[in-house]
Amino acid sequence: MTLKYETPVQPNTNEISEIPDLKSTQTKCFLSNTTLMLPVFDKISSFRRLCHIIAYCKRFVHNVNNKSSKLVGNLTFTEKRNAEICIIRILQDHAFHVEIQNLKNNKSISTKSTILSLNPFLDENGLLRVGGRLRHSSLSFDTKHQVILPKHKLTAALIRDEHTRLLHSGQLTTLNSLRQRYWPIAGRDQIKKVLRQCIKCYKQPVLSHGQLNTSTLTGKVHYDRVASAIGNSIGSLKRKIEL
Repeated sequence: MTLKYETPVQPNTNEISEIPDLKSTQTKCFLSNTTLMLPVFDKISSFRRLCHIIAYCKRFVHNVNNKSSKLVGNLTFTEKRNAEICIIRILQDHAFHVEIQNLKNNKSISTKSTILSLNPFLDENGLLRVGGRLRHSSLSFDTKHQVILPKHKLTAALIRDEHTRLLHSGQLTTLNSLRQRYWPIAGRDQIKKVLRQCIKCYKQPVLSHGQLNTSTLTGKVHYDRVASAIGNSIGSLKRKIEL
């Protein structure tokens, strides 16, 4: 008995003389759903501090992409303004997404919208503003067409910062100061809620004081006879008659 062993057939392989160089590719990812950032914003209680954080983040991105012209030093007014616009756009897109899409497509706003009576429009930065009737007035653009703010924690943070800046002023003073640039939905209710949560205003309530009463006039407390203080002027006793 003999055993036979057959070697396996080797597969056909294409020999590569040189390993080709692999080109590195860069992939950029963009966050399309900006509303995912709102839970991160809610953790910051100050609107001003949030604007500074976003401004520094935008500066970091600018310095990475433009190494020859980096931005250093304190934040400029333009950087803070751009950060504020970025935050408000995210907030408005979360609360008024349907209205913004209708305005972008030149469509009318639904009659059930909460901002229909404000006659809103989109400005050059994509922010919702109040239409109003002050178009031909001499006021500034921000005062004539305020930025619409929904009911949100960020709006409450903005109200809280303005209330502190005005040295814990009252409800009407805070509302009038805010409406120089913003139009918060149900502004009185939101401001009243924020003021109730203010610890300093709770510990030091404003007490109204009336004017102290003075003594009553003599003529009102003394009795006099009727017509005792009345006199008749008859005229002079001497007269000249000229003929």
